Amino acid sequence: MENKVSFITLAEKQKGKVVFIRAGFRAKKRLFDLGLTEGTVVQMSKKALFNGPIEIIIKQSKIAIGWGLAAKLIVKPLKNSDVNSKMAKK
Repeated sequence: MENKVSFITLAEKQKGKVVFIRAGFRAKKRLFDLGLTEGTVVQMSKKALFNGPIEIIIKQSKIAIGWGLAAKLIVKPLKNSDVNSKMAKK
């Protein structure tokens, strides 16, 4: 069974693969426009205090999104070895 968690539960510098987006039409569209689609590998860069903005690294770009929007991303946490083996296959 796969371990699926909300993106906001990841530690800083930890990577995860987006498996589902639990949101309405507008929130999904916003995330899709930012490149956050199912199957995308994302990395938690920084978390602000008190449920503030979250900085995400996606496809070698840094973006900041609100805590609520980040909570809608359901990810499978990845180990560094998982990411490196997938990158080698490309």
